[in-house]
Amino acid sequence: MGRCLTDQTLPIEQRITNSLTVIQQQQTFFEKLLQAYDTQFVINLFYRYSVNYCRQSITCKAGLKALTKEIQFDIQFDCYGCACIQIHWIQSQLIEPASYISRRFIASRPSSLNSFF
Repeated sequence: MGRCLTDQTLPIEQRITNSLTVIQQQQTFFEKLLQAYDTQFVINLFYRYSVNYCRQSITCKAGLKALTKEIQFDIQFDCYGCACIQIHWIQSQLIEPASYISRRFIASRPSSLNSFF
């Protein structure tokens, strides 16, 4: 999933779709992960990875040494919502297509983050 997100040759929506496609391809693994661990633990794994990815991407792209409190809040807000939706998506048997989830992630992202992705 990480390789999909970091492929800078693709637009962000395609990178997210590709990452979600990995979840679809490995559906059994993710279902067993949720059976083996507390749901909140798995949400936190997805959340921490996403926050770190976003922070690194923004600081590198914008050439920043530090992020404003507002940007940090928006990253945390967005990443937590996306992590929860991904877990719900897995638990609901991946009913929606990966491309739909990806489009919704992009559409619901705080506007302060749009220029970075």
